[in-house]
Amino acid sequence: MPKRYLGNIITDTPTPPADNLGDTPANGVWALADVRTYEAAGLWPNLKNGTSQYVYNIGDEKTARGRVNLNTLGDETSFGTMSDTSGRFEGVSSNNIRGLVAGNGNTILYWTLASDGTTTDFGDRTVSNQCKSGANNTRSIMASLGTGSDVIDYVTIASTGNATDFGDLTVARGNFGSATANTRTVFFGGWPSGSIFDTIDYITTATTGNATDFGDLIGNRAFVAGLADGTRAVCSAGLSNASPTTYVNTIDYITVASTGNATDFGDNVVQQRTTAGAAGSTRGLFVAGDAGGSGFNPKAMYYITIQSTGNSALFGEMTRQSGYTRFGSCSNATVAVQP
Repeated sequence: MPKRYLGNIITDTPTPPADNLGDTPANGVWALADVRTYEAAGLWPNLKNGTSQYVYNIGDEKTARGRVNLNTLGDETSFGTMSDTSGRFEGVSSNNIRGLVAGNGNTILYWTLASDGTTTDFGDRTVSNQCKSGANNTRSIMASLGTGSDVIDYVTIASTGNATDFGDLTVARGNFGSATANTRTVFFGGWPSGSIFDTIDYITTATTGNATDFGDLIGNRAFVAGLADGTRAVCSAGLSNASPTTYVNTIDYITVASTGNATDFGDNVVQQRTTAGAAGSTRGLFVAGDAGGSGFNPKAMYYITIQSTGNSALFGEMTRQSGYTRFGSCSNATVAVQP
């Protein structure tokens, strides 16, 4: 593969970069074929590298929000309040300017990342229930978590307005996880009418259409957390059985540009469900949730290094006890590649 150059890309004498290609912007004008080649190889840079890698946490039935810097281990700090108190704002996504949340009804809210965090109405989804989301730097995907629902919506993050139908999941289900990496958004596991699935399906984020089967998790799981960097998507924890309720600490991963079954990544510190996932270019973070195992701390946040494998470790604590089981998180360094 040819070297990646910065500067005057289309001239006869391009200037090579002096530092690590994986951590620098790809300035200049690129042929689309070259961009796709680097994307497929996982070498195209994260559009958000060079920005502050903040994770924003939104609590169930709460108006308060918090923020952490992924580059530094430590506790959460408070960040603004929600303008809507209807609760269960699970589905969240962001580009480098705006963060979006979608809740238990059809409401979509947004805030400017550089602001004090006050939310503003964005528009409405096509359905009224909870959702899980993913995003590239342009578009936010919101998949319905309602039992028996297979609806996927999308919005263009830079412009306010109502959501548009994208297509359908391969299986109508709720309580799954989601993440966006490379050109795809993936959906992990789920729980339809008491049965727990190992399903992984995916969509091409920049297009529209129904989801396609990707492969299987290493076990049946629901109420899981999903996160991703530019090439790898990770699924953490959840329930493996509905009755009796069985919590797990399993973490597995997939390489998003291919298809196939998930591979074991390691173990979460505790067995838990309904935790939220978000990621930067290096680290992934799992926030809050509830648990059936010993050692559970309702304020704890755990992290992994996405491109390695191994067990999660304590990142820090939230400013308030979760109190409720469902949280949402997003990051201004979560997007991988703009299609």
